[in-house]
Amino acid sequence: MKVPYYYERKGRAYWEPRGKVPPGFAARPLGPAGDEARMVAAKLYNAMWKARRGGAGDEQDNKPKYPKGSIGEAWELYRRTPEWPKKQPRTREEWDRVWARLEAVFGDQKPKTVTLIDVSEWRQLVEETVSLREAHRCIKIWRALWQVMAAMKYCDAENDPSFGVRNTEPAPRSQEWQLAEIVRIGKRAWREGYKGLAAVLAVMWDGMMSPVDARTIKPAHRIRHGNLQAFAITRGKTGALAYAPITRRAAKVMDAYLADRKVVDLERPLFRTRRDSDYRKNSLAEDFRDIRNLVYPGDTRTLTDIRRSGALEASAGEVDPKALSDVMGNTLAQSKALQRTYTPAQIATASTVPEARRRGRRARSANESSP
Repeated sequence: MKVPYYYERKGRAYWEPRGKVPPGFAARPLGPAGDEARMVAAKLYNAMWKARRGGAGDEQDNKPKYPKGSIGEAWELYRRTPEWPKKQPRTREEWDRVWARLEAVFGDQKPKTVTLIDVSEWRQLVEETVSLREAHRCIKIWRALWQVMAAMKYCDAENDPSFGVRNTEPAPRSQEWQLAEIVRIGKRAWREGYKGLAAVLAVMWDGMMSPVDARTIKPAHRIRHGNLQAFAITRGKTGALAYAPITRRAAKVMDAYLADRKVVDLERPLFRTRRDSDYRKNSLAEDFRDIRNLVYPGDTRTLTDIRRSGALEASAGEVDPKALSDVMGNTLAQSKALQRTYTPAQIATASTVPEARRRGRRARSANESSP
């Protein structure tokens, strides 16, 4: 009997639906291949067929009632605690994303019934159908969730079945941009009418911002100290305070962008699309890809590579670790807690980073040109 979305690999069976999948019908392992697994897949297909057409079914409910003592019940209880809102928005987004994959396989199971084989097969399925990076993220969140469930007395913290799973981490990205390349893309964006994108690129490059930090900065975040300028931002991922320095070149681009726009709402994101809507994650990435492909056809570098490029320049220029930490909003410098206590981040400190990056560009250029 041929069942849609039923597959067998190396003696194991999997349910892998395609297209728009209703809640509760995500891909999952079905155990050893055979008639029993095929029957389970057939039931899943029939239920999904009904759900797509508005039929009744427990798995169709967007808010299923999980069995008592199950992982799903623990998840719902945890999300109702005061601890959940304390997580940074980006972190909550990451947990929700993994839960969509985890719930379909383990949502109605009790933690003690999950075995190492179950977790290993789930991770392997995600790696094969999505990516190694997503599989690594799934195990990372699983382990964090297990500790939460242990604190809620659903399981034993020391008996996490994922401890026996090797969570191979994908190789970190190593691509980088050069200043001249970003300037060229920015100029092309301006000529094509993507003035908001051009301003974003100028600010991102100087401030070594992540895309989410750059597209969410507001007029109220801009600060001045004499001739120095910066954006005081809260890092979207960590919640840490950071000071993103702005050089005269970036300030000139930004002021030209704002020249024909009236800033009446200091709490609205500063940079917008050609349609005057706030930049979102997808719209910013799509606009950047459009212009990048015009300037550098076939290039695969992304906006996220800008932040790394700045850090590499600054390191080559022998930047002060404390200044770099103030700009990037992380813990690169040693004795971070003491430095935060006794020497708070100041715009003057952060503004030393652009000069270190200029030194770094000169040093790296000299090394590349030497025989």
